[in-house]
Amino acid sequence: TSVKLDFLRFAMKPFRKRTTSVALAACGICLLALSREPTSALGFAAKLARPDSGQDTSVQPFQLLGKQAADLYPISNLSLITWALLIFCPRWKGTARLTLVVPIVHSVLYLLVFGYTLLHPKITDVDMFSLEGIMELGRDPDNALAGWLHFNAFDSLIGRGIVLDSDAEDIPHLLVIPCLVLTLLFGPTGFLAYLALRASYRYLNQ
Repeated sequence: TSVKLDFLRFAMKPFRKRTTSVALAACGICLLALSREPTSALGFAAKLARPDSGQDTSVQPFQLLGKQAADLYPISNLSLITWALLIFCPRWKGTARLTLVVPIVHSVLYLLVFGYTLLHPKITDVDMFSLEGIMELGRDPDNALAGWLHFNAFDSLIGRGIVLDSDAEDIPHLLVIPCLVLTLLFGPTGFLAYLALRASYRYLNQ
């Protein structure tokens, strides 16, 4: 338990004031963009309460600067910049700050997409507590993009936490690289691999 708590302290290390201000400003811009096409609470509730199922073809897909989900998808590849910094430049003084930039970009775009789908739902009768319901949501390009941005942002932040924590623990970076690659490719597998490495390294150096 103490190993996990120590790791989370680094993974959730407080942002500097400048970074926090940028993130808050970005969120404000997102909310303003969403407010350009307001939907009343009653209207939204009525959509959710409709007895019919499937997709509402009358709802327009999410667009940002005229680009739809398929056009915006390549933005997710920006996470490769974060991973390159974490793998090849872990001790560089700019890595800790720059590896926050892409997750913030992905989070802002996620907020825009998710907010739009919440206010303009296409799929109105889905059981979120079943695998079938999640699969149904994934059929919509906007939902798929939001889900992928979600994965990218959090996987990158886990990788960042691994690098910061391994530096504090003086774990050789060559041992950490496989954990980062696993996190990039298989998410939780890399996180568990690092926890095992961390515990083993502490035990061997007692």
